[in-house]
Parts: sequence; structure tokens; C-alpha cells
Amino acid sequence: MKVLFGIPTFGRNELATKAVQSALGQTRKPDEIRVVEEAGTVERFRWDGPEAVRITRNQERGGPMVGRNQMMLESDADIFIGLDDDSHFMDTDVIEKACAVFAEKPKAGALYFEVLMEGDEQRKERAPLRQVRTFVGCGCALRIQAVKEVGGYEKLPGLFYGEESDLSLRLLDRGWETWKVPGYHIWHSRAFLNRSRKDRASERMWGTMNDLALIFRHCPGLAMWGYFFGNLWNHLRFSMGNPSERIWPTLRGVGKFVTAGPQLLTTRHPVRPETWRRYRSLT
Repeated sequence: MKVLFGIPTFGRNELATKAVQSALGQTRKPDEIRVVEEAGTVERFRWDGPEAVRITRNQERGGPMVGRNQMMLESDADIFIGLDDDSHFMDTDVIEKACAVFAEKPKAGALYFEVLMEGDEQRKERAPLRQVRTFVGCGCALRIQAVKEVGGYEKLPGLFYGEESDLSLRLLDRGWETWKVPGYHIWHSRAFLNRSRKDRASERMWGTMNDLALIFRHCPGLAMWGYFFGNLWNHLRFSMGNPSERIWPTLRGVGKFVTAGPQLLTTRHPVRPETWRRYRSLT
């Protein structure tokens, strides 16, 4: 199997360098390494090591999923191993394990590793694989054939959050599966509690918008309305747990969804009912 390792980055060069170094320290080293820089970064990413690292700088800002799409859809590799620019491998055999799982499970489209961060630092025991609903982009592996089959990540109305759930659902609808690989660890430096209130508000707003959009675009038939309003209620109920910080961003996310509604209607393509039921049954 040919392995492509790639990260999208937005100026966090020291952390991005650590991510690349951790990939090179794997027992199964990647065959190709790519770094895709977002437009607008002041300081360019530079790699001083002897290994070949292909660096691409985009002219327009599109978010991490644009960079990941570039890397995967332009590649002839079999597997994409992806980290965020502020993540790195904690275990040295993650890529080796990913290759073994993809060889063992021909319908595995995506793998999700253990992600640790400040406040959640307890290492997990290695355990049998289990099928899950989705994965996170800061520590994952994707079968590039499967990604190309569904056209990669789709552009969502919100700037970030929810793109992995959207991709996992579309993969499932084409017969591909997402699996959790317990006990193989990624460190994510971006602890939520250390982010500014403005950043947390932005994440809450876009997360609410994209979560509602996923149901509106992909849930089949009239069942969509039940799931939609149930999910909306869950967002509002969750925001009441910390109203001073969550209520306004949640309502802004709902408002942005309503504004985008006519455009979202043109992109509605429901999955099969059995796919939706299977997706909702997974955790």
C-alpha cells in the first residue's frame, strides 16, 4: 500500500514541523508527505530535513477540508493519513496499524484513532476495532479509493465542524465503513478550555449550523423534519447548560442556517433510509 501523509496548516509552523517529524518517526514511514498552507499565512512553512516534503500554498482560504481534498484527490496513493497541524503521533506504530486494518477490512473507508489533549490525557488500552458513526480529522486514516468514489469532502455552509460526519455518512451510503482503532494515540495541542471565548463562540455557531445542515441535506423523506427539530431542541437544551456563553452563538448558528436554507435545498441529496438508520445506530 502506498501511504500519503498530509496536514493542512495555517501558520502554526512549529507544531506543523512536529507533526511531520512524528510521521517520519513511525515504524511504517509514509511514502509521500504533503503540507498544504492556507492563504493568508504571514510566515511560510519551511522544511529543513533531508526527507522530501511537498509544500503547496493556496491562493484562497477554504479551511482544512479543502487542503485534505487537494491532497487525496490529486494522489495516486492508497491510504491518506491525516493530522491537524497542531497534532502529532504519540505511538510509533499508528501508520503500521492503519495499513494492517485496511488490508484486513476491504470495506473500511475511514479509521479513527484515539485523540488526547490537555484535560483528557489518559491513555486508552488497545482493544478490538469497533464500527463508529464518524471520525475526527485531527487523527484519522482514509482509503483514498473510497474518498474519490464519493467526491471527497463536500463544502458545508459553515466554515468548519461537521465535515467528517458528512463524509462518513456518504461513505456509509456507498457501502464503506468507519472504524475506531482503540489504543493508538494522537496528541492534539489545541485544548478547548484554553481557547478564547470568541473562538469557542465561533465553533459553537458553525457547529450548530452544520449539524442542522447535515440532517436537512441527507436525512431521507419526511423523517427529516422529526430529526431536524429534535436536533434543534438538543442544541437549545445544551446551550442552557451555559447560557451566558452558548445561547447567543447557538441562536446565530440557527439564524445562519435559516438564511442558507434556500441554497441548501438545492444541495439536498438524501441517503438511503437503511443508511440513515445504520448511521444513527452507531456511536
